[in-house]
Amino acid sequence: MLVLENIERVPAPTRAEFEQRWVKEHVPVIFTGLFAGQPIDAMRTEAAFRERFESLRVGLTTEYFSQFLATGMMKPPVEQRAYEWSTAGAYLDEIARDPTTRRMCTEQELPPAFDDVFDVPELAALGYDESEGMASFLFLGNESNVAHLHFDGDQRHVLLHQVFGRKRVTLMEPRVSKRLQPMLHWSLVCLETMSDAERLQFMRFAEARDAILHPGETIYIPPLYWHHLDYLDTAASFNLRFGRDPELAFARQIVPDMFLQNVMSTVMRWGSTDPRRATVVGRLKAALAEETPARREKYQRVRAELEALYAELCEDSIAGLYAVGADDLVHRNLDQIFGEGAYY
Repeated sequence: MLVLENIERVPAPTRAEFEQRWVKEHVPVIFTGLFAGQPIDAMRTEAAFRERFESLRVGLTTEYFSQFLATGMMKPPVEQRAYEWSTAGAYLDEIARDPTTRRMCTEQELPPAFDDVFDVPELAALGYDESEGMASFLFLGNESNVAHLHFDGDQRHVLLHQVFGRKRVTLMEPRVSKRLQPMLHWSLVCLETMSDAERLQFMRFAEARDAILHPGETIYIPPLYWHHLDYLDTAASFNLRFGRDPELAFARQIVPDMFLQNVMSTVMRWGSTDPRRATVVGRLKAALAEETPARREKYQRVRAELEALYAELCEDSIAGLYAVGADDLVHRNLDQIFGEGAYY
């Protein structure tokens, strides 16, 4: 396995240092010792985790993008999270019986039992606003499972803490989106099916940051970053999602795609006092407020405004995607293909 290991790894910083060195510029970093001395830090093995959480209720499903590949159809979020409920102990037993299972616990709201094993670090209070609060989710999966390459549309900063087992974390900046054949907030590029050599070449093309996250380490993932995670072992982790700006929360109404991703990432880095920010926010809110016959037309109007803003604001502005959806083009041209009389 060829890993770039090009994400800085440092001892847990002060809140001020965290903000200035990494948050302000949206730069990923791995922290060691963020939860040192707390009960969660003593669970760096599966056995220790199991001893504490044997009976913990966990929801099992298959990874979201795998569901899409199997059916060709996207499920609403409520169906994506239609869990089959089990316990942590029973699921770990299932993995022992079937190490290749595709079932996993992904994005389950962190159970209250975790309240007793760690304190929310001061870093996660950065930019806290009561109206936006904080979110936290649990992940538990087996070796060879993945979280396919995607970005999160909620515009929050993320601290992902590795409890036990290892994960490989591959990150890419929003500005490289057009190299990733994006579809909404997913990439159609499958890192998980590439050979080591292919993946290494692709990561260099996409200017990726790539590292193995070990038990007891915590990675900072900036808002709207592309991320792909490989389970190298049976592993558990949880995240803390924080710091969403209330002034920008309206963007949750907009279908997430690379244009929204890049525009909002740019605006977030400007800071709240930059006069350009009010202009962009005003244009998007005006597009959202326009009367349209149906949601499809609303989507098209807002998308047009986002494309215009992307071209104006983003240094790597799009002149055309590097790749297009081949199947979609084929389906659009079936009449012409069949009209030649050479097939079927």
